[in-house]
Amino acid sequence: FRTYRHKASDPESLASNHVGAFAETPDGMMWVGTWENGLERFNPSTGKFTNYHNDPEDPQSLSSDLVMSLLADDNGTLWVGTLGGGLNHLDPRTGKFTRYQNDSNDPTSLLENQVTYLLRDPDGRLWVGNFLGLSRLDPGAKGFVNYPMSAPPVALKVIGDELWIGWKKLIKNKTR
Repeated sequence: FRTYRHKASDPESLASNHVGAFAETPDGMMWVGTWENGLERFNPSTGKFTNYHNDPEDPQSLSSDLVMSLLADDNGTLWVGTLGGGLNHLDPRTGKFTRYQNDSNDPTSLLENQVTYLLRDPDGRLWVGNFLGLSRLDPGAKGFVNYPMSAPPVALKVIGDELWIGWKKLIKNKTR
């Protein structure tokens, strides 16, 4: 095993030792979500980390430094679920994030901003688990379909054409 740790003297080291999520993009980059210092891109060829963090002055930065979930798409983009900041979509070519957050005046906005789980189903729909239930973003859609639940889902899995949800009980639902 090789261990990576934060080193205050090295800006290209892991930004935090509190790691909660991983994803790999098709270009071989490893993405690491931390619980206090945002998102890290790890380049396995160089062994160096690049940090992406929240900048309150930049609406195209990561919305929160508390990263809970990551999902890499086949096209090389990355979905980032945060605690308090909602959902982010990163285009690694530009380094810019698009934010998806709850707007209480818009029923098609993200159900709420505590994103804990991300899953893509075989039809390309993005399922977003959060403290109030599930939000679904269909390919090409501008808004979410929301499924409020009385407790947060703790696990999501697509098996065949069924979405399985670990919740207060086990639920399955056809995805098609």
